[in-house]
Amino acid sequence: MNVVRLVALRLASGQLPPEELPLAAAWLLVAGHDAPALGELAGCSGRERAVELAELFARALAELGEPALGAGEAENRLLSDLAGRLHGGLIDPVEARAGVWHERVDEATGPELRFLEVAVECCCSSCAAQTEPAAQRDWEARVRDAAADLVAAGRPAERQSAHQQ
Repeated sequence: MNVVRLVALRLASGQLPPEELPLAAAWLLVAGHDAPALGELAGCSGRERAVELAELFARALAELGEPALGAGEAENRLLSDLAGRLHGGLIDPVEARAGVWHERVDEATGPELRFLEVAVECCCSSCAAQTEPAAQRDWEARVRDAAADLVAAGRPAERQSAHQQ
């Protein structure tokens, strides 16, 4: 996933507080993403009003050609990204569970809901370690299956934009 998009999604979903935007902007500049508003944001202290920081970031997104998303769509896309990383072998089911920040997602598709519901059956790595091995393997298999289903289904907007590129 594009790092600019990831920062935007995390901000929109509430995972990234606005006061951390100056540091995120600095990292984006170091990574080669150049936009005047991004430079201005990187120069902020983080003690500015959250609205001002968010507005600067929105301006930077526009300058970089990245569309802004609402909180629900951001959460859905991050959930799909999490499932994709699990399906791709980049993380394991316990790490996927740790990446779930809400136990519900607005405007979710059936595969998103299934992945979320199965993932949250295990509350944490301590819980997973105390579960019987057979039950743990069953849960991991069901999480992997749900992730594969979500990856296969994709989101309508993602399928449409992938065809346009």
